[in-house]
Amino acid sequence: MASWITVTFNALMLSASFISLFALIPPLFSTKMVRMKTWFLMLICNIAYCIIHLMLLGRQEDGREPGRVLCLAQAGLVYAAPPMLAAASLAFVVELYLQLSSIIKGVHPVPGRQWADIVHSSTRSVLFKLNFSVC
Repeated sequence: MASWITVTFNALMLSASFISLFALIPPLFSTKMVRMKTWFLMLICNIAYCIIHLMLLGRQEDGREPGRVLCLAQAGLVYAAPPMLAAASLAFVVELYLQLSSIIKGVHPVPGRQWADIVHSSTRSVLFKLNFSVC
């Protein structure tokens, strides 16, 4: 029998993944809703974070050992998920700051958004791979 802490943790992770998924769906199919790339990145990383923590759902306290591959993958991903989500959140905050400061100052946003593409492509993958390889 699972303890109330485990059940509460699983319920919170499931609800967070569903809420993030439901927040992600409307902008994907709407032409009027415009979101920043880093907003999508942060929501996708949040969904991945929740799924990673739910990989052992149902096997947490029943006494059975999960398979070695599943256990190894989940162990590595659990340590890689927080820096991935933190990097995505940092990229979102930086892009939001730059967008808002350009609006307040009355100048045009950064042309081509080259810095957002660099942050989007490099930060997430480098931190995720680095942390996963260390584990």
